[in-house]
Amino acid sequence: MIIIFDFDYTLFNPEKLRQDIAKIFPERNFSDDYQKYFKDKKISFSLNEYRAKLKEESGLTEKQLDQRMAAAEKLLKNSDKYLFPEALSLLEYYRRQGDRLVLLTFGNKSFQEMKVDNLGIKDLFDEVCFVEDEKKVHSIIESLKDSGEKILIINDNAKESLEMMRKLGGQAELKLIKGPYSGNVEHQYQEGSLSDLLREITGKKELTREIKNKR
Repeated sequence: MIIIFDFDYTLFNPEKLRQDIAKIFPERNFSDDYQKYFKDKKISFSLNEYRAKLKEESGLTEKQLDQRMAAAEKLLKNSDKYLFPEALSLLEYYRRQGDRLVLLTFGNKSFQEMKVDNLGIKDLFDEVCFVEDEKKVHSIIESLKDSGEKILIINDNAKESLEMMRKLGGQAELKLIKGPYSGNVEHQYQEGSLSDLLREITGKKELTREIKNKR
């Protein structure tokens, strides 16, 4: 079976990362900047783009900007700390079953690469796909569909997931992870956490202690 994992809000906590990035810019309201420069314009966040905006509007010197960008990049070199606690156990479980693991991550490619490349779990994936536009998503999905294998999608974004399900037809099933985007379109799927999914597939009722011991 092929397992397609989403990244942000599924395996990785981007809100926690943004909170730490915000601490690097105490003179800015990072939440407002993020909303104004990126979300309102439907642009994926990247450090380079944020630096460019700050250079235009913040009054920070080149030296100050360089120092803050270096501090932000240092955070990303320790990106394992932003994984959800159950992520490693889930990936290892499917790996032991012999499943093919595919990471499909949406967003600015350079920023997503900085997050993923420093993860200890990266080598558990058979394939890592960075996606910035719908054409590439379509190409990847068509390629996976041609394999003829059963496909499981694990994703927090209902709209993205349902579109992939539509393209894959009866070949795919979905485990929808509860998060800020799991209700962005009407659906009839049950939303659950990674812990819920682990309990379902392993049949174990008490996972919290095991996960803490492992970490």
